[in-house]
Amino acid sequence: MVVSILLQLIGLFCFSLSMDKHIKAIFGKTKALNRFRYIKSFAWILLLASGGLVGTYPYVLSISIVVWLAALSMNIVLIAIFYHIKAVKRETVTRLSLDKKQLT
Repeated sequence: MVVSILLQLIGLFCFSLSMDKHIKAIFGKTKALNRFRYIKSFAWILLLASGGLVGTYPYVLSISIVVWLAALSMNIVLIAIFYHIKAVKRETVTRLSLDKKQLT
């Protein structure tokens, strides 16, 4: 069960890295965009593997599917929080550097 949830988290993170705005949020530039295009297929493989592991959960299949979907939404929220924290840190650093330039 833990392996399936970790595969979900890594797969969703790979999906987010295949989007332009998320790469820009992490790296601050768009020059690295072309390097991350192949990651989308890797993300699909991870999510399918995670879904395939649903049968190994110690619950009935219907409950296992609900647990998998709940973990999926939890992982989406975790990735959103991660990107929010990165954006706030980048904005704070940018604001501080602009304040230093104005002082000189």
